[in-house]
Amino acid sequence: MYYEKNAIGTALDYARGSHVLGGLRINFGKDVPLSLSGRIKYTSIKATRGSVTVDLGGPEITAGLAFVF
Repeated sequence: MYYEKNAIGTALDYARGSHVLGGLRINFGKDVPLSLSGRIKYTSIKATRGSVTVDLGGPEITAGLAFVF
């Protein structure tokens, strides 16, 4: 679902797509209270409204550091 409101009009509609997600998490053991994580996701969604087609997807990359207790 997407929604946009601007000076030239308002768009509220649905589009179908897919995504691929992969990730990695590293725990250092019981003596080290840290955890590292990373994730890569790619989304592919094309929305068409009238004669205009817009690509709503793209890559998403995240990294994290957590204190584990």
